[in-house]
Amino acid sequence: MRTWGLGLRLALQANRVRLVVTALAVSFTVAFLLGALGALPARQAKLDRLNARDFVSVDTNASKGLKHPPRVTLETANGWYRGKPFTVRLVEAEPGAPRPPGLDRYPGPGEVMVSPDLRAAMQAHPKELASRVPGRVVDLLPDAALSGPHELFAYVGVAKVRYGQVVQHFGYHPRSQPTPVELKIAAWLGAVGLLVPVLVLVGTATRLSASSRDRRLSALRLVGATPRQARAIAATEGLVAGIAGVAGGLAFFWLLRRPACALLPFPDGVFAQDLMPTGLEWTVVVLGVPLLAVTTGVVSLRKVVTGPLGVRRQAPLKSVGWWRLVPVLVGLGMLVAMRLRADRWAPGHGIGTGLLLGGGGLTVIGLAVAAPAVSRLGGRLLSRMPGISPSLAAGRIESDPTASARVVTGMVLVLFVTAWLLAFLPVLQANRGSSDAALLQTLPKGLLTTGSAIEPVDLGAVRALPGVRAVVDLGRSTVAGPGRRDPDDAHSVTVASCTALGRALGRDLGCGTSKVHRIGLSDWRPGTRVDVLDADSRVTSRLALPAVIPTLGFPAQLLDGGFFDGDLLVDPSLLQADAGTTRLVIRTDGTAAAVERARAALPLSLAFTATTLQEQVATTGQVYLGYLRAVRIGLVLALLIGAASLAVTTADAVNERRRSLATLVAFGTPLRVLRRSVLLQMGAPMLTNVVAALAAAAVASACYLGTLQTQNGETWSLPWGSWALAALTAGVAVLLATAATLPLVSAIGRPEALRAE
Repeated sequence: MRTWGLGLRLALQANRVRLVVTALAVSFTVAFLLGALGALPARQAKLDRLNARDFVSVDTNASKGLKHPPRVTLETANGWYRGKPFTVRLVEAEPGAPRPPGLDRYPGPGEVMVSPDLRAAMQAHPKELASRVPGRVVDLLPDAALSGPHELFAYVGVAKVRYGQVVQHFGYHPRSQPTPVELKIAAWLGAVGLLVPVLVLVGTATRLSASSRDRRLSALRLVGATPRQARAIAATEGLVAGIAGVAGGLAFFWLLRRPACALLPFPDGVFAQDLMPTGLEWTVVVLGVPLLAVTTGVVSLRKVVTGPLGVRRQAPLKSVGWWRLVPVLVGLGMLVAMRLRADRWAPGHGIGTGLLLGGGGLTVIGLAVAAPAVSRLGGRLLSRMPGISPSLAAGRIESDPTASARVVTGMVLVLFVTAWLLAFLPVLQANRGSSDAALLQTLPKGLLTTGSAIEPVDLGAVRALPGVRAVVDLGRSTVAGPGRRDPDDAHSVTVASCTALGRALGRDLGCGTSKVHRIGLSDWRPGTRVDVLDADSRVTSRLALPAVIPTLGFPAQLLDGGFFDGDLLVDPSLLQADAGTTRLVIRTDGTAAAVERARAALPLSLAFTATTLQEQVATTGQVYLGYLRAVRIGLVLALLIGAASLAVTTADAVNERRRSLATLVAFGTPLRVLRRSVLLQMGAPMLTNVVAALAAAAVASACYLGTLQTQNGETWSLPWGSWALAALTAGVAVLLATAATLPLVSAIGRPEALRAE
């Protein structure tokens, strides 16, 4: 107990700066781990809220035998408002009817309950939402009724729901869809890549002021402490810093989890109370991080013999052999083996997943293990440069390459993780749908398309709106070739004006004078007569096709996206569209106000189906867009971790050398030479390790992308430009962190500083 008590006193009084810095590093680690571990529970909580709000409808036949059950009829309308998903539920409810979570009562006819964000939007732009949220707002929906804090959601009470469903009970649990393999692999690699730099940060902070600690332990041995007691004191110092860091990390996590929720790539956000790790994860973090700090402090003494007359190392510092490259070579070898046997060992299945994750994780660890050997190479390159500063820097690196590597390891690992994640971005972009991206570039911004119109539309009023450039209605009709025998042998054709459609799409379609045009490939023979059918497949009239049917120049993405019905475009003067099949194409000036004005002028059934191309792409690629955002957030976090580790180690390295720096100045060495040597001492190991990290990332990325090419037939190139920018960013970060320590070099390099030694 006396030993532990002495360790506690030394931790609190001997070096308070070390305690504070170590505790801050541990706090950052704890808060980061809790936030990362809480992301998946937050996503699951969001899905649970959506499922609890969804409902199972009553079977009409089964409900006939019930005696006046309390009924609630809901009609759900899903749409968009200013680029965000927007949902309105029309409600017709009887007293005692089942209610979704969060609702104490249903709104009556003419009453509306809205989410907080929708209420703010209605106050900011009342005319844009008045037709879609009709009624008087009587209450705000609580958190329990929403899937996220920024959801646009409303319950609107009406006297009669026309197209709704009778609710049997709330709480629908659909079968979950499997996560795509490439998303799983990228998530696993990102988790491994972010976790290793975090652990490096903790280990680096725990080893701060190692020389001062060794001298203090030597003084304790001089007054009778045993080696076991010395290790116990070192463990106590690490434990105190770990406990303080856990307390600070819990406070940071509690205070910052609400703004952290805004960074998560989930639509409409997540509630802060849902960002919560499981009980097991809490236990592992709260107990594991202090244990890591203690273990790091004790393990750092394994090669140290603390005697009464001083401290010496059991192993010479120059024993940094090239064997340290073995782990990274083995890791890359596993990835190469996966690439060579891509036909059998594909990622996501058995051996392929093991090779990918094992090779990636071993490469990350191997880069940390190989850092001293690679740093020593940087020192040898410096020794060949002329001048005093390179010689001083090279001598320092050669004498202790491990210390030099410790400074840059965190940033190097971050660079490797960043480079590998950047290589994944083209794959995710391709999965999102390259045709959607090409379509956005082909057609004008702010182009609205709607579903079929159930109610009549005043097209003249829509065309007169400010910001509306063109409006065209697309109808559908059913035709069949002559001599058909099968009643199902009928085809749909699009009924619309080619000229008006060209104006709406903002491009010259090559309409000419013809009133019948081909849409893409078509088997219709020119000069023949086709039968026009009604809803009962009866012939109502005949349409004579012209002798020449020109083909329109539509973008291929439009032809594949279900924009048209059939493969013929017929002018309305030749053919009438079937009732209830008209769809609208509205071209606006692209501003949000013009888009919402057009939506507000449409009947309610069309207002919710009217979507822009950007909104359609966001709907189809929501998962991948969210993951792309997660990748960017991960890159920013990785850079922050690397910068924090670099700042801590750089300042500590300069502080540990204060005696040697002061001695050199006392013997006449100019301060500018020392400052230049410090920059070179940090820059040379960083350069060689950056080259090694980028080479490893290139091999790893080429192996994985080559495997995908073998499986899918698609080709992706390595992002050399992005890698160069990432390497430049890392180099600038190193120079800035090192330059920030130069005033410290000037302060401790004065000969007067020797009086304190």
